[in-house]
Amino acid sequence: MASPVRRALLCQTLTLFEETHVSYPDFFATLTQQFNREWQTDADSILSATLEKTVAQSAAAVECLKQWRSCYHQALGQLPGEHMADVLACLRASNPMTVLLRPQIEAVWAPISEADDWQPFYDLLKKIQQPMMT
Repeated sequence: MASPVRRALLCQTLTLFEETHVSYPDFFATLTQQFNREWQTDADSILSATLEKTVAQSAAAVECLKQWRSCYHQALGQLPGEHMADVLACLRASNPMTVLLRPQIEAVWAPISEADDWQPFYDLLKKIQQPMMT
């Protein structure tokens, strides 16, 4: 069963998506890119670059993001400090930064269709699943 803090964070995240119309992939890509261990001790630093951009858009979006930051800070605060690296590793593993374009897809599809060679496909999957390792 999820803790009350996790439930609150989930609800606040869904509210953030709904109220700000930010997409799931964009949000988590940004969260992954900006993630900082300092967030565990300084709630104001959480997504501060994003908050600055949001201020120009709407006061409601700013408030929603601030509420989400508070929940996220509370969740991070429950973790031992040494687990912050695990949070970042999870974010990176769950939110690949690779966007596949048609030429990349065609490059792996050609060997499959012509010679039943799946290795380029497996190589691409590995790159997507472990973007920081390639």
